[in-house]
Amino acid sequence: TITLFVQGTDANLDFSPASYRQDPQIVTSYLDPLVDIDKVTMEPLPWLAEKWDWSDGNQTVTFSLRGDVKWQDGRAFTADDVAFSFTVYRDDVDSAVRNFFTTMDSVEVVDSRTIKVNLTAPDGNWILNASSLPIFSKRQYGDFWDNQADGERSLTRFDWGKNSPIG
Repeated sequence: TITLFVQGTDANLDFSPASYRQDPQIVTSYLDPLVDIDKVTMEPLPWLAEKWDWSDGNQTVTFSLRGDVKWQDGRAFTADDVAFSFTVYRDDVDSAVRNFFTTMDSVEVVDSRTIKVNLTAPDGNWILNASSLPIFSKRQYGDFWDNQADGERSLTRFDWGKNSPIG
């Protein structure tokens, strides 16, 4: 359980992992990325993803996810969470990182532990940028997201006071 004391107005009580309106240390204190970045070499390291493979002329990356990860509510971490997170990062109207996803054409759930990302062009920064962002729970935010109109979706209006983050 993480207990945060934040003082202020509703405008600064936005804990959306896509908007980055809070210090990134808050989000990264309870969410992890597919890949970590070595602080010395800047090489990507397996984290929630055990491995990744490029294909289709470096326009498709397939991630194999760890099978031993659970959310704090006890549910399994799955490829659905990754697909949802990537879609939100790209499509959330308040996303501060949408530019990392401009080459993402689609994201496919192959099975519960495999995710395939199809790019419109090779993107040498995909692993270092998009794949190093925190992944969040589709179960927590999915219904809220789906009940908004395309082109207007955002996690910014999620009720953080009534729904504690799941990490």
